[in-house]
Amino acid sequence: MRHRKWAVTATAAAMTLVLFLNGAVNPNSLEYATSAALLANLVLLLERSADPRAYRRYVPLITAAACVLANTEGLSLPWLALMAVTACILGTWPQIKTLSRNAWVWAGTATIGVSCAFALYWITQHDSLSGNPFEAAGSSPLTGAEVMLDRTFDYATGYVGHFGWLDAPAPMGAYVFWLGLASALAMAAVVLARGRGRAASIFLLAALLLLPPLLQAEAVETMGIVWQGRYILAVFVPMLMVCGLALDRADPRGFSPQAAPVLNATVVLAVVFHLWTFMQTLPRYVTGLTVDRRWIEMITDPAWQPPGGTVLCVAGFTGALALALWLLRAGVRTERRHALDGARS
Repeated sequence: MRHRKWAVTATAAAMTLVLFLNGAVNPNSLEYATSAALLANLVLLLERSADPRAYRRYVPLITAAACVLANTEGLSLPWLALMAVTACILGTWPQIKTLSRNAWVWAGTATIGVSCAFALYWITQHDSLSGNPFEAAGSSPLTGAEVMLDRTFDYATGYVGHFGWLDAPAPMGAYVFWLGLASALAMAAVVLARGRGRAASIFLLAALLLLPPLLQAEAVETMGIVWQGRYILAVFVPMLMVCGLALDRADPRGFSPQAAPVLNATVVLAVVFHLWTFMQTLPRYVTGLTVDRRWIEMITDPAWQPPGGTVLCVAGFTGALALALWLLRAGVRTERRHALDGARS
């Protein structure tokens, strides 16, 4: 994208619990990856709708992402619909009209339609939306919605990190940092952005807050309160992406002299909290969650070891964070130079 400074920043801010789920046997990782990929490529296709070569590049990616997303789990079809509606909000009518006349788009749409039909068949035939009853099973839909609304911000901690069987929460500082960062980005998009970018940000923010009570209200009678924050990461990640896109559209210039050092410091803090959260969570698996366990026992007396051992695992994660830190700070420097070049010209 030509203007991407806040979009990249917001996407980096969304990398919270998603890093953990990428290594877990869990469909949530496919959900948020494909929903984000679907929305990103739809936006790119809309922006390049006048270029015939764009369809050959982006339609296969959109089709693949949508087909995988549709068949990930029972709630994936609503996420797919949300991404499609969000892209339409971000696009202009001439862009959408141009897409509707393209053969590549029709072929991709037909393929996605078949995939969605199969997903619906699987859900209905295999009862994918049912499960063992949990807390408050048998309650009325109104009760379920009320409980979910009361717990809205409690479930938000699941966007950041609840590990194991929800018995290993992230450090409180990590919750404060990432939820504050996400709130700041969402507030900035709602207050500072304009037009379609602002409307799309509000739309996904409303979906993030209102869909859990609505979905849980529908299921509470038979299943009870089963919701976890990670269930809606497929909306949380794209929501932050869209907030970044909206801010880029509102201000296409590079980072200002005031913003650049603040962002550099924020990136450093993000890396620190990532490592801190990882190190706080690792004992849950290596030595168990007991008060008398010390960190050194992860090396001297482990009950379980990650592949390669604890030391190599921590070193690899630290190296990955160092690389991410370098890349993000390099991105900030590049956008800062763009701002300086624009000011000189």
